[in-house]
Amino acid sequence: MLVIPVLLAATVLVTSSGAAVRSADSPSVLVLSASADRVVLSGVVAEGRAADQLLRVTREKSGTRVVTDALDRTGSANPALSDEKLARLLDMILAPDRGPAEEFTVLLRPESGSVLSGQAAPERSAEVEKVIRELLPATDLVNKVGPPAGSTQSVLAVTRFQDSINRMLQPGPGITFGLGEPGFAGHGATLASRLGRLLTIAPASSIELVGHSWAAESNGQNPAELAKARADRLRDELVFQGVNPAVITTRGIAEGGGAGHPTVDVKIK
Repeated sequence: MLVIPVLLAATVLVTSSGAAVRSADSPSVLVLSASADRVVLSGVVAEGRAADQLLRVTREKSGTRVVTDALDRTGSANPALSDEKLARLLDMILAPDRGPAEEFTVLLRPESGSVLSGQAAPERSAEVEKVIRELLPATDLVNKVGPPAGSTQSVLAVTRFQDSINRMLQPGPGITFGLGEPGFAGHGATLASRLGRLLTIAPASSIELVGHSWAAESNGQNPAELAKARADRLRDELVFQGVNPAVITTRGIAEGGGAGHPTVDVKIK
């Protein structure tokens, strides 16, 4: 298990009432995550029939798997993925002869490139990559699929991944936010975005976000709720960047004594 301490940030806008919103020109980002018993559709798309069709096709092709709709419908566009192309992609990812430990996450992000990640045998990874390139020939695709969880190769990949994140966050104050607030401050948004992009290609793993707060900074708030709100805010940013929400859990810890550095620990298991 990796424990990576970071300070919080995000790219959402926060209104005076504290509500988090995104700008109207949010680009299209579609994330399709599939495992043996679950399919998650997330990312940022435009509200309307096209988004509803994406969800309908996903449910039709997923069979008895649980389908989670985690789409953020505040974007200004939808991905260039027709119903037919999505159906073919799902047929390949959810093939009957798939390995029991297979997991695939397809991140379609036209403006900055797409990523195929997860865990599978090399030949299956190559098959899925080939189909994506056939369906979306203009996509700049990077294949980051790793070996199944628990293998020696997977453990080594997680260790290398920890090193990459540590190098990204150090030196410096990390991802910052205000004392006594779940809101963000400083240059934290840039680091949070980079963290999200890295986590989209994490080796087969789950991600736990543990927020911290201190009694001295609570200003009458419930310290545990403040800590949890920080972890939840970071989760929202990671999901916006394309991280599968099904692998993220959050919790908060209220620390006693004087104020320390507000942090959210990122634990990769």
